[in-house]
Amino acid sequence: MKACLRWLAHFHARFLGIAPEGLWPIGTYWHLETRPDELEAMADQDLKAAAGKIDQILNSCRFKTIVHGDAKLANF
Repeated sequence: MKACLRWLAHFHARFLGIAPEGLWPIGTYWHLETRPDELEAMADQDLKAAAGKIDQILNSCRFKTIVHGDAKLANF
């Protein structure tokens, strides 16, 4: 587990601020644009109301990096 976390930390650090071509603009499938049904069904009304702003902040943050997309022990 420590080796996987170490690898991921180095991976994220290596690509911090780099925008390589050919990758999805948002590195995972788990973002607000792809989850409208879950957003609609969300019981926490305060979080639901803030979801758009949170999504905007995350997508416009200064420090972006590449994510592994399917980081689980079986893939390392």
